[in-house]
Amino acid sequence: MSIGSHFQSVACLPNSSDVFFALTTSGSRTNIERWSLMSGSLIKRWYHDIFESDDRLISCIRANETCLAICIKQQKTETGPHSNNSQWRVDLFDFTLVRMYRGVHLKVGGLGTYITPFDDRSWLVTNGNNIWLIGEQGECVEEKIIDEREQLHNIIVKDEDINGQRQFIVKMGKPAELRVI
Repeated sequence: MSIGSHFQSVACLPNSSDVFFALTTSGSRTNIERWSLMSGSLIKRWYHDIFESDDRLISCIRANETCLAICIKQQKTETGPHSNNSQWRVDLFDFTLVRMYRGVHLKVGGLGTYITPFDDRSWLVTNGNNIWLIGEQGECVEEKIIDEREQLHNIIVKDEDINGQRQFIVKMGKPAELRVI
């Protein structure tokens, strides 16, 4: 990994020995590195030039069978009483980090936005009290808001069981606990 940077998120490619790391540099920019776990060598490093000029942070990177989903915090330079300077979105990239779809803006601010594959074609995204189902082209399919007394940190979707049911493992911030739904 790069000197002067710290680990932000990791994504392991299905059916591969390659892994992607999102690393935040001392200048608060995020770089992405692809490593081979078999050889322990760096395959490629992408700098902030693959993102838009006002993208500031990656909070999470995940892979499914077809692409990478990357949660990006955008910092606008607009000013004024009604301007929202921080917004999150989820962009979808191929495995060479060419952006396939730019996601829609999801929410202003928040400490972090986290993502997990829902199935082969969609993603679950969480940020505090909000949960979004993101489709295969980065569009918002559905949004849910949970009780504001609770706060969701992350979610894992387990594969369907023999009865076609899925379980969700949810890490709650308020109250601090794991839930299996």
